[in-house]
Amino acid sequence: MRRVARVADIDEGQVAEHVAPLRLLESALSPLSNTVRNFGIMLSVATVVFIAALVRVESRTPTVLLTRDSLSVAAGRYRRTIAVSAIDSVALTWRLGRIGLRSAGFSFGNVFHGTFVMRNHGKARLFVNRSRPPFVTIHSAAGVVIVSLDDAVQSRILYDSLRTLRRAR
Repeated sequence: MRRVARVADIDEGQVAEHVAPLRLLESALSPLSNTVRNFGIMLSVATVVFIAALVRVESRTPTVLLTRDSLSVAAGRYRRTIAVSAIDSVALTWRLGRIGLRSAGFSFGNVFHGTFVMRNHGKARLFVNRSRPPFVTIHSAAGVVIVSLDDAVQSRILYDSLRTLRRAR
């Protein structure tokens, strides 16, 4: 049976003998632990700032440039340019449909930018905010592109402009 030492059995010399090296080790590690702690705090703050900036940039409304020859849509890191002559059809819908897997894209809340697999279109390039209908759906030789803008009037203007350009060709 193991004997447990009682406080009365330990003299002060034995305590000092074991505590002194621990205090020396603690004083040697103290500046290092402060440096590590400060680095951890700075790294955490930098990560939060980076993620917030990324979400802000990627969540912006798409930029649309429509010329007589082409339609360019860009949002964050995702872009698509379609020749007007390659557009097969244009539709204006109030329902987006089910968005499945993300192939290459950004999604946060109702914002979807990039390539996604959709139930009714297959692979499609989305530049949409699901909470901002209507959606302009463009079918072309290059695939399906779906765009929603800040408000319904802007989306309707894009839709009407695309239809007019398609008829003129």
